[in-house]
Amino acid sequence: MKKLFIALLILGINAFSFEHLDMDKYLQLKNKKEDYIIDFYAPWCPPCQIMGEYLKEFKNYKGIKIYKVNIDESKDLASLFNVTSIPTLIFVKNSTIVNKINGLIPSSALKEEMEKSF
Repeated sequence: MKKLFIALLILGINAFSFEHLDMDKYLQLKNKKEDYIIDFYAPWCPPCQIMGEYLKEFKNYKGIKIYKVNIDESKDLASLFNVTSIPTLIFVKNSTIVNKINGLIPSSALKEEMEKSF
């Protein structure tokens, strides 16, 4: 049990390698013509931690920025995007949502979805 806790703690720390998004930051971001992914997660969610590791593989993919939203801290953003399960990824291209993925998918499928979306 102690090893599991330490592993989850380490994975949780890795979640901070991406910029966190709250409602104020999102309102500034939403009208910019940028391509980005919003990763809705919770620190207590093991599938979310795995998805976060997969996203790190694509951190500099085609200049796409990745933002993290902790649903426990930003319930307003989760509600705005109608996030009902985690992990959820929202793909935004030129201020338009082009894709939404619910649940954990393999890294290879994530790459396919990114190629399809951007």
